[in-house]
Amino acid sequence: MTAFSDFIFHMDDWLQQAILLHPLITFLLIFSFVFIESAFFPLAPFLPGEGLLFSIGVLAAGNFINLWIAIPVLLTGGILGTRAAFLIGRKTGGVLFKKSSHFNQKHFEQAHYFYQKHGS
Repeated sequence: MTAFSDFIFHMDDWLQQAILLHPLITFLLIFSFVFIESAFFPLAPFLPGEGLLFSIGVLAAGNFINLWIAIPVLLTGGILGTRAAFLIGRKTGGVLFKKSSHFNQKHFEQAHYFYQKHGS
């Protein structure tokens, strides 16, 4: 547990060392964290999303990370992750909706009618 808390509380130090030793792998990990957190948010609350973004900003301010590389990596991870979440929901949403007792059919129909009437 100490190593995990050390990683979380000193993420900027870990990222600084990683970017100096393995820059490509570090950007791949950053992309992966953002993608997974965007695509599978309910399943991945343990990922360091906001802390990671803050650490990247600190490292970019100290010229350890090239901001012109970090921004497209973060945007691409977020956009592709959101798109993946949409596609997963589109494929499995109907099945989960019919099999789960947590969803209220009346609320779904009201929301569907609202979006049909007013648009998205």
